[in-house]
Amino acid sequence: MNRYKSLLQGMGIFVGILVLLWLFLIAASAIPNKMLKKNMEKSALYYTRSEAFARCDGEKMNGIADNYADSIWVNVAWFLGKGNPVVSSVDTKYYDGEQQGQNIGLYLAVTNDNTEANTDYTRYWHGTAGVIRVLHLFTDVNGIKYIGFVTAMALAAAVMILLIKDGKDRIAAAFFLSLCIVKIWNIRLSMEYQPAFIIGFLMCILYLLFEKKGDNFLLPLAIVGGEVIAFFDFLTTETVVILLPLILVITVRALEGRIGETKENIKFILNQGIAWGVSYGMTFVMKWILVSVIMGENRFFASLGSAKERMNGVVMLNMDSNIFTQILTAPAANLSILFGGTERIDHLSVIAGILLVLVFAVISIWYIVKTKGEKRAVTIVLCFLGSMILVRYMVLSNHSYLHAFFTYRGLISMIMALSSILLVGHKK
Repeated sequence: MNRYKSLLQGMGIFVGILVLLWLFLIAASAIPNKMLKKNMEKSALYYTRSEAFARCDGEKMNGIADNYADSIWVNVAWFLGKGNPVVSSVDTKYYDGEQQGQNIGLYLAVTNDNTEANTDYTRYWHGTAGVIRVLHLFTDVNGIKYIGFVTAMALAAAVMILLIKDGKDRIAAAFFLSLCIVKIWNIRLSMEYQPAFIIGFLMCILYLLFEKKGDNFLLPLAIVGGEVIAFFDFLTTETVVILLPLILVITVRALEGRIGETKENIKFILNQGIAWGVSYGMTFVMKWILVSVIMGENRFFASLGSAKERMNGVVMLNMDSNIFTQILTAPAANLSILFGGTERIDHLSVIAGILLVLVFAVISIWYIVKTKGEKRAVTIVLCFLGSMILVRYMVLSNHSYLHAFFTYRGLISMIMALSSILLVGHKK
């Protein structure tokens, strides 16, 4: 009975949150475009003068500003305001500029009211496009990027303050080190990079506040986390939202001697992962159902085709298109960029990345073999959580290779897991 009750509660939370999020998107779509036009024109003009993928830290790829994706988001945000708000909130489109290119397309769309959208983009919810519309009442894209960056950093600081106040200075230091290694300050370069970390840090705060109340209080958070990241993100570093909070919870519990047997912890992690994953996937499915019902045509095939492309589509970057090569190359590219590679496969940077993975593996195996009880249980769970990002890169190999210049930041979970294994391993 309790299991059915929990299932019904989870479904209720999912539906309730989704309705609120959709209502927000409808409300944002209802804002008249004329109220946004002045700031939208500033934003559009900015992108006409910007490189699509501008390198802002020398030649290093981890310092790329993705103006291409950002301009699409602004483009989608503009067309949300055209037509019926309920329809446009799900039937998301934009104008691609045709021969003149995406950035010029945005400028033409904003400055010429007769420009019609010509590119379907219904596979995502585009919740952040709703935020972009609201913020364009007050500022342009540069102001929005600043607001997003400050918000993310404030939430990261709040995570560290919570840990320090609870006497977990070493965990706070490990968290800070993880942020520095992935160069978290570079999320200021693009709006696209910010939602996942804003949501991820917020979830870290909520998990730390509620974890002592028991696992039943954390399961709804996993549902909400999967739903919200699917609604607002552009498929960047979505795993941060679930992996980072769980790593922090496991580490805090271990250092306080509140960790049970391996079986109990694996059950907790699996329940969290399943709740998050189902919520994440169903959020997309609900979008496709809604747009299909409202528009009277099946949009599932196009959306599923896009998902397949991100998994094993052909990489058009002069590399071997063999799927097995691609699966291995995707994590290599992300590790390369983590260590400052100037291209996706920078050999010295790849070697440094492989060494990091080997250190992670060797230390994990050492503690699993040499320790017993609590330390072994924690190490097994942290090793599992830390390695999940590599699995993500291999499953979404095409996407993870092409977009490694921002997906690499998901490695923060592996870095934090390695730090946590060392902290727990040295606990007296």
